Amino acid sequence: MVEVKTEVETEVIVKPRLNILYMVVYELAEQFGASTSCLETIRKGILEKQYIKKITLRYYNGKNEIVGEVYFDIDWKKYEINATDEKGAEFKINCKKATYSQISEMGEAIVKYVNKMRHDLDIVDISEWYTFVDCNSLDGVKYEDIQNYLGTVSSEEKASYNISPNFKHNFEMVFGILDELTIGIRKK
Repeated sequence: MVEVKTEVETEVIVKPRLNILYMVVYELAEQFGASTSCLETIRKGILEKQYIKKITLRYYNGKNEIVGEVYFDIDWKKYEINATDEKGAEFKINCKKATYSQISEMGEAIVKYVNKMRHDLDIVDISEWYTFVDCNSLDGVKYEDIQNYLGTVSSEEKASYNISPNFKHNFEMVFGILDELTIGIRKK
């Protein structure tokens, strides 16, 4: 019998910081159940134009109560400082692994935690909410322009929301070496 030796090469590429920030938020939002339209909004609002400050995914049970939420909060001023630093401008990543797991050792644990939360709380619906950057910092861009570009609309919440009685378990973390990204998780 002929012995065949196979070797798998690791595909490492260099990506700019903005791409890594986008990829981490996109991948995690996808893992947390974000809709296709939310993922498209993330692409437009982080990668194409830096309009999104915060993304919140709210989880509803069968009684239409918000029983959990995950948020991504981006500090664009910190991003600008980090992106202009020689050490923080680019990252080497392995194309065959999830970006979030390469940026923070907590990446996989967060995904498992949120998916367990979704299962344990019998989630039947997820809504996406966005907070935009301050329009005063965008040279004539108006709030309506941002909404039109991203394809979002102003909306009222569809369920009662009171953070203190609903959420007994809360944590927030800066996501690894992307210190401009804070991820928070709250659940009933």
